[in-house]
Amino acid sequence: MGRPPVADQEAVIDAALSIGFSGLSMSAVAERLGISHSTLYRYFPSRDALAAAAADHAVRAIEWPEPGDDSRAFLIATAWAHWRLHAANPGLAKEITALRLTGPALVDRDNRTGVALLGFGFAPQDAALIVDMLAELVNQAFLAVPPARQGGEGDGAARNEAGGRPVDAVQRRRREPIEPWMSAFDPRLRAVLAEAVAGPSADWFERKLNLFLLGVAALHKRDGRMFDPEKIFAPRHRGEHFEVDGPLTLSRPPQGRPVIAQADASAGGRRLAARVADLVFVIEADRTRAAQQAGELRSLAADLGRAGKGPLFLPTLTVVPGRTKSEAEDAMARLEATADPKVMLANLSFYLGCDASGFALDEPLPPLPPSNASRSAQDRLVAEAQADNLTVRELALRQDSADTLVGSATEVADHIQEWFETRAADGFTVIPPYLPGALDSFVDLVAPELDRRGLLRPVRDGEMLWDRLGLERPAHRVPARSAMEDA
Repeated sequence: MGRPPVADQEAVIDAALSIGFSGLSMSAVAERLGISHSTLYRYFPSRDALAAAAADHAVRAIEWPEPGDDSRAFLIATAWAHWRLHAANPGLAKEITALRLTGPALVDRDNRTGVALLGFGFAPQDAALIVDMLAELVNQAFLAVPPARQGGEGDGAARNEAGGRPVDAVQRRRREPIEPWMSAFDPRLRAVLAEAVAGPSADWFERKLNLFLLGVAALHKRDGRMFDPEKIFAPRHRGEHFEVDGPLTLSRPPQGRPVIAQADASAGGRRLAARVADLVFVIEADRTRAAQQAGELRSLAADLGRAGKGPLFLPTLTVVPGRTKSEAEDAMARLEATADPKVMLANLSFYLGCDASGFALDEPLPPLPPSNASRSAQDRLVAEAQADNLTVRELALRQDSADTLVGSATEVADHIQEWFETRAADGFTVIPPYLPGALDSFVDLVAPELDRRGLLRPVRDGEMLWDRLGLERPAHRVPARSAMEDA
């Protein structure tokens, strides 16, 4: 007989994957498809051959990372890609450990990882060891969960855990084998082990992965050196103000470079922000003015040739939230009634850009010394003090309360949503006026309401600040060696 159509083979593989490796058998697949055993054996000669084909299909369905220019970041991303593979396919770890699977996709994946490590400068023996140990580290994490006592519970619970949903069944089965022996451990170890078996397995795996990567870093040598001389670029800068002759002795961070924030509202500061900043911090309580400033910043960034929407515009948000508006107002009243003069003056110093600790509280605001701090906030406060003939105490109290949003969690979320949807803000710099209460209330009351409205970006494993902000990480710009040598 000729080879069956590929579509038929894919249907068999899909059925196998839907059953899962833990419960995979030729009988189960035949029953799922409604065909006879003899028909199924025309497509795959054995259960193990079918499992190998299904595993290959599962491997190809995972998004695997490209090497990039940082070996640690590449290994972390590869480890979590392996994790997603096993989380989506319960029982696969046992199949691989039993050495029954040698599908081409698995082999190709390990080969690509090894070749990438060679490109990072690892010796062949070290690269092969790292590939093997990394795969074993993930396998062991999934083999560590004992099988469920009732059919089907184990696969479903493991899948729930990987997806961030309730994992009570998995946690219970991980605790049961070790709990009777907990008292035999040293108390210092007992607490750690209890946390390990009770919490999500991904947390414990991440700790083991970080420890493993410390060993990998120790192997990353070339000719006895902890760097690749072909990838070192010395700036050799000779300028009016400083000289640089040697390279930075640290590797490029996983983020590529730090996120650049700017906080000067002067004309020169705005132009600098439009040209190079990723974030712009501003103090502005009026939504209309904020929207105008944000629009001008984005237009200026476009005029300067920046792609995309330009830097993110982040106004400050001083907030006292409560379950109700009355509860929030009571908290604000208590704060004002117990305000310490030293704290008031310290807060005023921040906005004035100079030390106000020596100012007389019940005298007018004195002339201010020169400062390199934010001019916009200082100019606004000086103008208010002069226009309303305020004392230093009155100005400090007004500053502490005027720009503070006091309201229920729903009202605070409404404020944030309105600013965001009218493009007056891309986000906020939240400033609790007292700690930890105001911050706890924001996290416990406001954040869930924002999440319910779809206004919070979900947290994902392996994210950097760039990812959390929705920004693209900068590419690694490698200069021409001739240009560096001529500098």
